[in-house]
Formats: sequence, structure tokens, C-alpha cells
Amino acid sequence: MRMVRITQKTKKPAAGLFVSILALISAAPILFIASVSFSARGELFAGNLLPTGFTLDNYRILFMETDFFRWVANSLIVASSTALIAVVITSLTAWTLSRYRFIGRSAIASGLFLVQLFPGVMSLVAIYKILQFLKILDTHGALVLVYLGGAVPFATWILKGFYDTISPSLEQAAYLDGARPLTVYCRIVLPMSLPMLSAVFAFTFIAAYSDFLLAAVVLTDGRLYTLALGLRTFLEGDFSTNWSVFSAAALTGSIPIIGMFGVVMLTAGKRRY
Repeated sequence: MRMVRITQKTKKPAAGLFVSILALISAAPILFIASVSFSARGELFAGNLLPTGFTLDNYRILFMETDFFRWVANSLIVASSTALIAVVITSLTAWTLSRYRFIGRSAIASGLFLVQLFPGVMSLVAIYKILQFLKILDTHGALVLVYLGGAVPFATWILKGFYDTISPSLEQAAYLDGARPLTVYCRIVLPMSLPMLSAVFAFTFIAAYSDFLLAAVVLTDGRLYTLALGLRTFLEGDFSTNWSVFSAAALTGSIPIIGMFGVVMLTAGKRRY
């Protein structure tokens, strides 16, 4: 017993050291980007790992001379709409596939899994032609539809597996008391699945917020640019790339993602199974 206690005490500092090293490795790029965002333009290539100068001009240029706030607003609109619609569709679909038996149920579940085997880049040409045929190309609504096409199958499959692990006894008791399916879902299923729904919302939001490839295919109007497309404009100089302003935009634009993770952690921490 004493040997076991000594071993456990030895493992705790080792585990803490390992986690600390991983945290430092993960934080190093962020710290470097933060340093570059406060440096003078061109100082990145002076030979120093961390620029020695300090200036707020990059943030002044970003906020006063670019459409940064419009890009962030467009990204928030698209990402929030995508995540909200995806949560509503996937939660109801996953619960139906998990609880009800009907013709074609297995085929639908298998289809949701098979769709994920093909990378999204394979469908770029088809997506462009379909949106062009529907005459909704170059709109935020079209971009939301494209994102939903990728998010719904994956999130539905994840949520179905989660609902399969929950005992249906509470739902069956509610049915015996005369409750309707929508009432059972809203009052019993939804509260129990809130942490998973929060995670689905967060991951869908982050994927839509940070996407570049699909947005570049769907959007061409600069007024509709999302943050990822807006950041590209700092890399398109004829003779140089403005890495300092780019770093300032990347650092500031990550604030909604940080806030999203905080909300998910608070939501998961308040719920207990």
C-alpha cells in the first residue's frame, strides 16, 4: 500500500510537468503572434525571434483603415446562424434516429456516416454550380447552406451516439402521463443534452468562423467578406506582406473563439449527469 502511494505521488508531479510543457508549446505561437502585432513593419525579418520595437500603429491601421469590424460582423452572422440552425436540425434528427424505428432508418444513419468519408474539397465545383443555378451565389445565406451541408451529418452522428447512451425510461414515463413527443423533447431530452448541444454549437461555430476555402468560392463581393477572406488581403501585396497588421487582425479576431470556449466550459461545468 505504501509503495502504491509513493508511486501515485511520483506520477502527479510528472503529469503536471508534462501538461506544463504542452501548454508552453501551445502558447508559444500565440505569444509570437502577439509580439509581431506590436512590432514595427519589417522588424519580423530583422533576425530577432521577438521584435524589440513596440508600437500600436498596427492596431490603429487595422481599426481605422480597414474593414476589420465588418469582416468580424459578417463572420459572426454566418457562424452564429450556421451553428444555431445546425443544433436545431441535428438534435431533432439525432433524437428521432435514436428513439424511433421506421423504414429507412438504418439507411439514413449509414448515409450520414458515408457522407463524412468524402472531403469537402471534392464538391467545390458542384457547390459553385448549384449555387449559381439557384442564383444565390455571393450571399451569406448560400454560405450558411454550404456549411450546414458539412456540419449536419457529422453532428447528427455524434448526437445519435450520445442519445443512444441515455436511458429512455424518463421519456417513456412522460408518454404514459400523456405528454406529446415535442413536450418530451423540450422538457426532458433537451436539458439532459445541453452540454453536448453546447459542444456541437461551439465546434460548428468555430469551423464556420475560421473557414477560408468555401468562403472564397461562394463570396466575391468585398462587402460580404468574412474574417478569413479579409485576412487574405494583408497577404496580397505586390512587393511585401504586412505581417504585423495581419497578426494584429488574427489576434483580435480570435476573441470570439475564446469567448465561445469559455461559454462551453461554463455550460458543461454546471451540468452533471
